[in-house]
Amino acid sequence: MIRLAFLSLIAAFWAAGCVQEASRVPQPSTEGVKLEELKPKLVENPSRVIFFGAINYLVDPARAASVRDCYESLPGGTIRFFDTQAFEENGFFAVRGTGMQFSDLDACLSLFGAERLGQTSLVLDADAEMPFSETFIDREQIITYATAGGGSATMLLQNGTLGWWLTARSNPALPRQVHARILPIFMPHGLMNWPGAEHYAQKMVHRFTESRFDVSLREGDFVVLGVKCNSIEGLTPFQRLLFLRSGDKPKIRLYVIYCVKAKG
Repeated sequence: MIRLAFLSLIAAFWAAGCVQEASRVPQPSTEGVKLEELKPKLVENPSRVIFFGAINYLVDPARAASVRDCYESLPGGTIRFFDTQAFEENGFFAVRGTGMQFSDLDACLSLFGAERLGQTSLVLDADAEMPFSETFIDREQIITYATAGGGSATMLLQNGTLGWWLTARSNPALPRQVHARILPIFMPHGLMNWPGAEHYAQKMVHRFTESRFDVSLREGDFVVLGVKCNSIEGLTPFQRLLFLRSGDKPKIRLYVIYCVKAKG
């Protein structure tokens, strides 16, 4: 049952292709389908890239504490934080899990009303950065966040996007394992579309390095990323931009980022 549930997740991920704004993502049948049979159809030479998926859940703030029980007990291994104190003071959490634990996690989240909003496919060259969440910022937003060494900083954000970005590279010693890095990044509008943008990106983007973490993942392993808060009112402006879905009934976002295929 665990293997079939994970195959259903992978099939739905590739069928989605990009984020789907829907209360439920259709889960096509994968009876008799092997994961290896899906991979060669994606690119001409899949050994050159690493495949990830990101699932976006929406959590009712009233059930945030109950939902937290679903993932806080995951004994999935060590996450290496750039600055543990700063990461926690910013109100974030990250937990690692193995592929065999996902089925139970997804069932638990569903039990407490977490809504799977959509899935994002991520195809990365080694060390390339790619966002799996983005919030567009047009008007001025002032945020204060914890920095390394117990300090804090204030920043004005305008005309850009703020989101969580992923980069990864394969582990030469273990072909089915990758080293992944995740952190928040602010990117000015249009920067990615400029010719030669890479040169300016280093000067104009802002990487919130103090909230960066690294983790080793095998194929099927995942990271749960979210914010430690049980109410909308308790969210800081920084947390709101990264984890809040506004509207008539605002909800808190929860991300599950998983490794589909490591570089061959």
